[in-house]
Amino acid sequence: MKELEKRLDNIYSGIEKILSLQSELNSANSKLKAENQELIKKIEALEGQLIEVEKDSKSIEYQKETNNLQKNQLINKKIDELLSEVEQCMALFRK
Repeated sequence: MKELEKRLDNIYSGIEKILSLQSELNSANSKLKAENQELIKKIEALEGQLIEVEKDSKSIEYQKETNNLQKNQLINKKIDELLSEVEQCMALFRK
């Protein structure tokens, strides 16, 4: 009978230990889930920022291209004006 009681006590102690470990695991799991949710929120915020930065970058690149095109057009116009003046001067010298 004592042997049976000892075995039952061992089983009971084992069950208590398992329940305690399960409780610890559940608590750790809950903490990890909360941390995971926070990380997901941070990632989503960073993704949103990245999208905005990409939009801004594209806008800046477009503005640069537009400015370069305008500068090139202005330079070409000035070159054409200077060439026209040179041609007029050469025409005057030929007379």
